[in-house]
Amino acid sequence: MSVSEFFNMGGFALFVWSALGITLAFLLAEVIYLKQKRKSVIKRLQHIVAMNKRDDHENQA
Repeated sequence: MSVSEFFNMGGFALFVWSALGITLAFLLAEVIYLKQKRKSVIKRLQHIVAMNKRDDHENQA
């Protein structure tokens, strides 16, 4: 099997490589989305913790 035969995929190259490309694009988009969502959740939790600390200080005074 030569390199050109491998990349030609027996005549199915367009289908195979486009499917691979689309799959990789979705996986990359998922990683980016999850990183952004994680940052958002961490910020929200930090805000909640800060509010709880503020409420605790107000209740003690």
